[in-house]
Amino acid sequence: MMQHFYVFAFGSTHAAIEAERLLASVKAVVMPTPRVITASCGMSLRLEDEYADEGLRMMKGSGIGSWRYYEMSGSRRDLTSKLLAEAES
Repeated sequence: MMQHFYVFAFGSTHAAIEAERLLASVKAVVMPTPRVITASCGMSLRLEDEYADEGLRMMKGSGIGSWRYYEMSGSRRDLTSKLLAEAES
């Protein structure tokens, strides 16, 4: 089964928890970071297509540091990632 969704991966658990609170209104779901994404604290947030743009806009204006935003697609066994954005330093 093919999947398509978006993931915020974080450099720290603290950033992930802050983002979880921020993105509650766009139905972000906590999940383990997909294996194809290597640099992460292990905790990620998943967004479905309909909330992707709004979620990214919210994160860019949040001041939460240490995140990367990926587009994920493929099957469960063959999931690929494409880096779309990251927190500005």
